[in-house]
Order: sequence, then C-alpha cells, then structure tokens
Amino acid sequence: MRKLIIIAVGLVVLLGGGLAATIYVIGNFETLASGEEVIELHPGQVAMENLTIPVVSERALDHYVSIDLRFELHDETQIGAFVAMEAYIRDAVLREVHRVVPMREDGIASLDIVWLKQRARDIANEQLAGDFVGRVLVTKIVRVVA
Repeated sequence: MRKLIIIAVGLVVLLGGGLAATIYVIGNFETLASGEEVIELHPGQVAMENLTIPVVSERALDHYVSIDLRFELHDETQIGAFVAMEAYIRDAVLREVHRVVPMREDGIASLDIVWLKQRARDIANEQLAGDFVGRVLVTKIVRVVA
C-alpha cells in the first residue's frame, strides 16, 4: 500500500511538471520561435564563501554576519588569476571591514551591504591590478549570534 502511494505521488509530480513545461512553451511559443528573446551569457563567476563580519551597536559587539559573495568577472579567462589571488582578496576585504565597520545609516544594527559590495569589487580589482571584476553579488547572509 505504501509503495503504491509513493508511486502515485511520483507520477502526479512528474505529470504536473511536464504539464507546466508544456503550458510555458505553448504560451511563449511565438517569442521563443522568433528569437526575440535573447539569452544573456554571464561572464565567469567566482564564489567567496563565509566572510564573517562583526556588527557593532553603540561601540559594543552585537552579533556577527556570515556572508557569501560571488564575484562576476568581465572575462572568463581571468578566473584562474582570481582563484590564485583569492586568499589575498579575502584578507584585504576582511581587514577593510574590520577597519571601517560599515554600518547602515538608518540606525538598524546591521551591515551596509551596498558599501560592502562596492568595496569588495574595488579591493579585488586592486589586488588583481586591473579592472577584472564587474560586480559583486551577495548570495547568502546569515546572522550569527555572538
């Protein structure tokens, strides 16, 4: 009986996914067939995971924030150079964050993400000695209790 229920649920999920895909293609057939929809290819991306940054409130440690960044490179051939310098880039970003402690301007005890993304991009380009990083994406933010 249990196997029959599992098989039935699996078939319903499989048929539902197929039906959804079919409806999507039929609904967008003209756009997909005409080639008007352009698929944008992304340049190389390199992940930098688990940057742990302190968050200070009224000159005292409130908590830590663990952030995962993704560096988007202009040229995929530069991924090797970035990976070779990744430890230096991570170190420079963490030193800058600990030196400046970028807090939000609206009074909320949290990190200024916009500043962090811009500064991480600038630091990576400084360490790589060129304009290799186009933008920095934040892929995960987790509050860690101190």
